[in-house]
Amino acid sequence: MGLLFLAPQSNPPHTYFGMIPSRSILHGIMFLGFVHLWIGAFKKQLKLGSVRLKAIKIVFGAAFIFALITELVLYLVGLNSMFSLWNLLFDIVGAALGILTFKLLYQQCY
Repeated sequence: MGLLFLAPQSNPPHTYFGMIPSRSILHGIMFLGFVHLWIGAFKKQLKLGSVRLKAIKIVFGAAFIFALITELVLYLVGLNSMFSLWNLLFDIVGAALGILTFKLLYQQCY
């Protein structure tokens, strides 16, 4: 996921509605999948009950930290001329949607 975020982009980047970069939408979709898969992995822990109980908090925190790190790396490497708040916003929205879809799909299981 991190390598895909570092992939080159067209200059100027394609935007939707005149302001949302297409890369930001990709960030949101990838974070949705990331969170959904990792919550499932944490919920299947057999030895660590505390990890199962706190899986959503752990994964959301990890997603938030990962979003900040990827934005800082993109800025420091020079792929973005400024810290992209759109990417960060879509990362957090994607993570929240991942949690919501997990809860909706697996409400009877966990």
